[in-house]
Amino acid sequence: MEDTIGKDEFLYRGIHEIWITKEDNNRISSAAFKQASGCSVDRDGGRKKEDCISRLLGLKDFGAVCRIVNYEVSQSGAVSVYCPSKTNIYHTEIRDSPEKIEISSNKKLHYLVQHSEIVFVKT
Repeated sequence: MEDTIGKDEFLYRGIHEIWITKEDNNRISSAAFKQASGCSVDRDGGRKKEDCISRLLGLKDFGAVCRIVNYEVSQSGAVSVYCPSKTNIYHTEIRDSPEKIEISSNKKLHYLVQHSEIVFVKT
C-alpha cells in the first residue's frame, strides 16, 4: 500500500454511541473527531465499504461508523497521516496539522462532521 493517501480515498471512523444523537437523525457530535492522541481512522486501502466497516466493528462494539473523503479532511485544514502498525496496516490519523496532533479548532471539527457520512448505525 502506498504511503500517500489519495485525495479520493475514504477514511473510516468508529463512533461510540455517546457521540451520536439518535433523536437528531443520527447526528455525529464533533467530539467524535477530537482525540488528544490523534483521531484514529482506517483508510480504505482499496477495500470495499463493507470490508472497512466489518474490520472496525471487529475491533470494538461501535455504535456507528462514518467515513469522510480524504480531500474533505484537507479542505477542513486538518491533515491525514498514514500510521500503519503491526496489527493494522490501514491505521491513519486525522491531525490538526503536521506539527500538532489534537484537533482543537471547532471550525475544523464541525467541518469534518458536516462532511462525514454515516455508513453504519447499530440497531
